[in-house]
Amino acid sequence: MALQHHAPVTADEIAQAINVARCKRIGHHTPWESLSEFDRAGMLAYAEEVLALLLRRGIGGNAAAAEIIAERRRQVEVEGWKPEHDDQHRLGELSRAAAAYAFSAGCSITSGGCFEPWVSAPLVAIWPWHDSQFNPKDPRRDLVRAGALIIAEIERIDRAAKRGVPA
Repeated sequence: MALQHHAPVTADEIAQAINVARCKRIGHHTPWESLSEFDRAGMLAYAEEVLALLLRRGIGGNAAAAEIIAERRRQVEVEGWKPEHDDQHRLGELSRAAAAYAFSAGCSITSGGCFEPWVSAPLVAIWPWHDSQFNPKDPRRDLVRAGALIIAEIERIDRAAKRGVPA
């Protein structure tokens, strides 16, 4: 049985669902596009709160997984690393960046840091971009970042498969 891949729910989709529920409650259908900008903004604000609550509660109660998803969302919404940008990285860059952050976390846990030559050399080889863009923080934060980059790579692979192009 093949796994189905579903796109993450967006705040906009939740806001539109809130509008549908409101319409059912009052017995009058008002299309999303017909709502005033003020009403749409209000529903979107509610939806963002609902989405934030769901992320805080986690997937099946798994707060660590929820934090990885929230980090991925932050990368897209705050850093601007949108799917179109990620789709340009077809040479394993996202996977290698994830590996570098995971490796960094492991080094920090076992040896207190990645500053010894035997540790930094593999990181230089793994990290796909300029050294100045590699900013390890602490083991837990680096693992969250690695997880978010893995999600980005999986999503990129899935989009390529849908388009029928090599990943």
